[in-house]
Amino acid sequence: MLEHVALAVNDSEEIENFFEEVLMFRLEKKFILPGEVTRQVFDVESNTDVYLMKRRGITLEIFITGEKEKKVFSHLCLAYPDPQHVYERAAGKGYATILREKGEHTTYFIRDKSHNMFEIKKAG
Repeated sequence: MLEHVALAVNDSEEIENFFEEVLMFRLEKKFILPGEVTRQVFDVESNTDVYLMKRRGITLEIFITGEKEKKVFSHLCLAYPDPQHVYERAAGKGYATILREKGEHTTYFIRDKSHNMFEIKKAG
């Protein structure tokens, strides 16, 4: 069973600008993960700000790294009642967006400024 998804984000301003205003997650908790823990677990020695964000039973654990992630195929798929509204909010705030239409189905993709990819689909 899924407990949470961890993401690396390079700028803490994205917590409000993207995760709260675009994806509609809410901040549950913020803490600093000490360097000795990050070294032991992730092989990165630095005190790291971590934000826990929640929405409808999904928890995101967001690590503020100050570095952009490399381009990869990993992504997080989220379902919303009105995915087009989420897509339009992201586009309106200047985030990279992709619209993919296949027959009657539309899938929306949004990339945050740390290069994390989010696939947005219709709930149901």
